Amino acid sequence: MISCQGAREKPSQIYKEAGERIFGGNAEVFLLEGYGLSRNRNNAISNALKLESDYIYVADDDIEIKESSLLAAAVECLNSSIDIGIAKVGQIGSSELFKNYRNRDARSKFGLAFSASSVELLIRTNFLKKNQIEFDERFGLGSIYPSGEEFIFILDSIRAGATVKAVDVVVCDHEAISSGKDFYSDEKLIVAKGAMMKRGTKSIVVSLILGVLFSLKKHREYKQTIGFFKFCFNLSKGILKIGH
Repeated sequence: MISCQGAREKPSQIYKEAGERIFGGNAEVFLLEGYGLSRNRNNAISNALKLESDYIYVADDDIEIKESSLLAAAVECLNSSIDIGIAKVGQIGSSELFKNYRNRDARSKFGLAFSASSVELLIRTNFLKKNQIEFDERFGLGSIYPSGEEFIFILDSIRAGATVKAVDVVVCDHEAISSGKDFYSDEKLIVAKGAMMKRGTKSIVVSLILGVLFSLKKHREYKQTIGFFKFCFNLSKGILKIGH
């Protein structure tokens, strides 16, 4: 199931035919007007839910999927009755992992949600159908707040009773550099983190406390670009700006 969006220079049928050539005859290509990563994911998921499958895997166009490993991860999720499995990602051209997954099994559901990337997620189809969980389209690249969509999606799922667990399987490879690791180079990115915390926790007090803790934990990473108090101020702007 392939969902593409953005301006098109050629007739829609040409793009659909190209997608089917690249991904095979069983691929279905959907073209979406406008922009927004979460809009695109919701479009792909809504069409994928029409198929008979146990799990949906959220894939981007900059990864190399390990098909056998992905199937093994889905089987593990199914056998363990996991609603959202959070797998691992490797690095393209390297034996290294994409990020530090140490001590993941000891983390709470909240901790797993905060650290998850979209291409790690395997989501049970029946859970989505039953609870009608979607990505918040205000979040993600191309939207008002250009990050945080995975965190919110997982927390919404947890509130709906989802079983969320780490899965010790590398399901794809990604380039070593990720846009998700840049959360401080632009004011909008920092504001988005604050908005994400408020939307995810649904509490101003909790999100403000979380914002301070996050600012302290990540200080070493952003201190050459922006000061601590300015970073906290921009986080608070996001926290106070967004509604529910």
